[in-house]
Amino acid sequence: MATSRSPSSSSAPFINVCNKELSIKDFYPVYDKVRLLSAHWKSIAISFRLRIDTINAIEASSYGNTISSLQKVLEHWLKKDYDDYQTNGIPCWRRVCVAVREGGGDPALADEIAREHPLPAMRPAGSTSSKERSITPVMNDVAMSPASTDRATGTSKYGSSEKSFELTSKLYDLQDEFDEAIRITKKSFKSSDLPEIIDYLITHTMSLLGPNKKQQTTAEAVREEFKNIQKLSELFTVLQDKYISWFNYKLMIKLVGVFLPKNRSLKRTWSSYEEKLKDYFINSGGLLKDADAVQFGVKGVPPGTRVMIAKVDRDDYTLDDIFFFRRAIPKGLDIPEYDLYFSFVYDGSLCLGYLIPEYLYSLLFPLTTKLQQQLASIGITELTCGEDKYDLREFSIEEVKHSSTDIDICDPLWYENTSTPLHEAAWRGLKDEVQWLLDKFGYSTNHRGLHGWTPLHSASYGGHIEILQILIDQYGIDPNEGDDNSVSSIHMASYKGHLSIVQYLVDTCDVPPDQPDNSNNTALLYSAMGGHCDLVEFFIERNCNTSQINCISASLSLLACKSGELALVHKLESLNLFSPDSVNNLGRGILHYTCRSINNRSVELFKYFLNQYQLSIDVKDRYGRTPLHIASLYASSSVVEYIVSIQGNEALLVNDNTGKSCLHWACYVAIHIPVGIVYSKLMAQSDASVIDIINNTGIKTNIDFIKRNERVKMFSSLLKKASTCPNFDINATTNDGRSLLHWASWSGSTLLVKALEEYNINCTLTNDGRSPVHYAARSGSTSVLSYIISQYNLNANDTDTYGHTPLVYSCLSGSINSVKYLINNHNSDPNITDKYGMTCLHHSCRNGHIDITQYLIEVPHCDINKTDNEGRTLVHHAALSSNFDLVQNLITEQSLSPTAVTKNGLTALHYASLSLNLSLVKELITTYQLDPHQADSNGKLPIHYAAESGDILLLELYVKDHKCSLSLTDNKGRNVIHFSSLKVTLTLLSISPVSILNTLVYYTLLTMRVKYHCI
Repeated sequence: MATSRSPSSSSAPFINVCNKELSIKDFYPVYDKVRLLSAHWKSIAISFRLRIDTINAIEASSYGNTISSLQKVLEHWLKKDYDDYQTNGIPCWRRVCVAVREGGGDPALADEIAREHPLPAMRPAGSTSSKERSITPVMNDVAMSPASTDRATGTSKYGSSEKSFELTSKLYDLQDEFDEAIRITKKSFKSSDLPEIIDYLITHTMSLLGPNKKQQTTAEAVREEFKNIQKLSELFTVLQDKYISWFNYKLMIKLVGVFLPKNRSLKRTWSSYEEKLKDYFINSGGLLKDADAVQFGVKGVPPGTRVMIAKVDRDDYTLDDIFFFRRAIPKGLDIPEYDLYFSFVYDGSLCLGYLIPEYLYSLLFPLTTKLQQQLASIGITELTCGEDKYDLREFSIEEVKHSSTDIDICDPLWYENTSTPLHEAAWRGLKDEVQWLLDKFGYSTNHRGLHGWTPLHSASYGGHIEILQILIDQYGIDPNEGDDNSVSSIHMASYKGHLSIVQYLVDTCDVPPDQPDNSNNTALLYSAMGGHCDLVEFFIERNCNTSQINCISASLSLLACKSGELALVHKLESLNLFSPDSVNNLGRGILHYTCRSINNRSVELFKYFLNQYQLSIDVKDRYGRTPLHIASLYASSSVVEYIVSIQGNEALLVNDNTGKSCLHWACYVAIHIPVGIVYSKLMAQSDASVIDIINNTGIKTNIDFIKRNERVKMFSSLLKKASTCPNFDINATTNDGRSLLHWASWSGSTLLVKALEEYNINCTLTNDGRSPVHYAARSGSTSVLSYIISQYNLNANDTDTYGHTPLVYSCLSGSINSVKYLINNHNSDPNITDKYGMTCLHHSCRNGHIDITQYLIEVPHCDINKTDNEGRTLVHHAALSSNFDLVQNLITEQSLSPTAVTKNGLTALHYASLSLNLSLVKELITTYQLDPHQADSNGKLPIHYAAESGDILLLELYVKDHKCSLSLTDNKGRNVIHFSSLKVTLTLLSISPVSILNTLVYYTLLTMRVKYHCI
């Protein structure tokens, strides 16, 4: 492989090629030119916009004969038998050129056709034939068309109708995968399930499909429709006609979660689809014009529905905006829990079409002034539904800002709060659905979701005290119950600012307000992270410990800065509780933490600190990182802009001790925070593609696409500014040989990668032999992975110094789609071993990815009994990852031994003791009878490993419940205190032993001041 490559450039559009309409009479001239490309017939069909069912029918009837398939494609196309030829354009030689270049992959032939069929000289004004004047007619469906089209140019008045073949091809793949997921789902349900499903839909008509307006007439309209269904096929027809599409699929996932919760293969099918859909949206940027109007849903208007069209006066919209309005419009209509069926979007404009059931129409229209004002506040300028037309410009504000906090799909704990139907219902406040699920299935079936998250957590996080009371009072659920990392409901209610819930938990349920999680964060610290003055004041009045620091030495003052809330800082200052000199274990102070805020107002807090405390704007942490470096890492664009305005563009090229400049940090969308899962997600960049937590375990993240869009814009701006500096070098690498291309590939954003190509960046290897393909695989984005491989002509199976192929890094990422892509498209070998004797299956278990683990076992049939060079089994690796469900799955379903011992005498309990997962440790001891007093070959006990992790709750478990002594030593005479001191700078050789608990608190407090490498 060459060590330096530049990306290939695409040829110019065929604007000078004849666009005269072709017909079936032109079949042979066209066929003669393209017949040699028959192997690419399907890609050509997609470029011609043939319908999916047409392509499938051609494939089925041709029996593998590619020439026959190509002939049928041309026949359908020349007869204009394809999706909306009015929108996509008529058959012409110009479109043949595009199809040959992009679908057939033959730019030379496309250029040859272009030369043979030039655009005719323009006729004098007024002499154009009517046929040529209507090259791209306007859509006929008046009910769905608020936009006018210039018939002479084929251009919508809202923008260009140019399309990208690559992204349209992906759209085809999405539709195809959705159809396949529906087919598999339909097949998975039994006829005997139908009555239960109908009962579920009827019972939850309003919570699932409508607003919280319990009028009998509105409810009956929907219920009757479901009551009349007699067969599963009829149910799926109704659902596909009105309630689900490739873009609106959540109802189907909910049905699978409720009625087929143990069908892991089916759940994996839908999670794979969700991942692919989001990857497409994140990496498509502003190219929504690739999706035709009809491709966002059904064609036509099903009976019993009306079309509502919302318009925004913009032509620079992106896919991020679509996600925003998908949730914001129902919120603006006062029906936030309603999933409106998003039907279509018009090319080149932001006109969103929705299918509105008649019963909902009768509730919403005519719109009240309040609803009109709310819609205008999110940027809607016109709303039309049949005869009802509203011009909302009179209510419009000057500037509309989209905030990811307004969109639940951007929430960092999205995966936890949607891990089961009960969790999601509790999070969204759907009281009736919560009650139905509990009555039907009981609590134990659903009570622990992803990472041990419970419905109590979801209700507290969502702020729904009634649901919390149902769970605690009616079902006797322990309000102190924590997740896998001992994060409890009071922690989440505090972070989200729900004072009434916190008061209920403390005053009624006697929840200790000072109880820490395994990262040593208390409710007070979480409330500071969230920026909530009232809650901080509440905890202070309850005499909570204001000197508490967490496991990376972040104090109350630092976490208040992370919130970006100036009012909270003022509150702490007024109480003499704010410390401007506070720093964490990496030497980062209040300016660094302010730069980590996602709050748009954080720049004001940053300015306040500079003036109030006379701080240096380029103060450095232990690794030479300034606030500008951290602000670049977190895409805090307003702070970055402010600092650069003071220090000049040259500041962008100043390196830290590891050789990273602000440019490197700006496209670095990964982070290492060696703590528990929830805290790491709340502290990481909101658009992080990768987060490594305790023990370097990688966890799957929910990418905030709005912040990602902001990052792309910021990075492009910084590149432009930096390029004006004399010492600018686009190919500059960090100390370990990583270039901007490596970092951008790791981000999971093709847009960041493409931003570099304008500057002719080279493709190189790092010091440990990794190419951008390895980093693209680590990002988990199939879009970036396939783009890097094709754009730079790289080998998808090269190994780095450690023997890791890109497939290994895909297994680390948690992306099952990228794993499948490499295995299916590049013949990557999942059984190859690295220099440590680890296979892809070991790496998948090591990072706790249960979906990938099951896939590798079931599909490529990887060897589950293979051990690595240290004798570690899959169970050992899973225990170190802290994934409770994965450990159980390997033991119960794969029949692996829970008591296996490595070459060094370690059991799964030793590894679990490093993981900060109290529940996992308890399970291994009580259910699988692992001995907490069993030492490894070096004499180290599980309690010693717990001391290394700094987990005080786990240490208390060993001491109180299992009578483990703090004085027990290993073969070298080291006890718990020594192991806890391995991560501190002080040597704890003497300690005043008062009581066991006091001793624990003392050394654990010191352990919190540890030498963690967070980035």
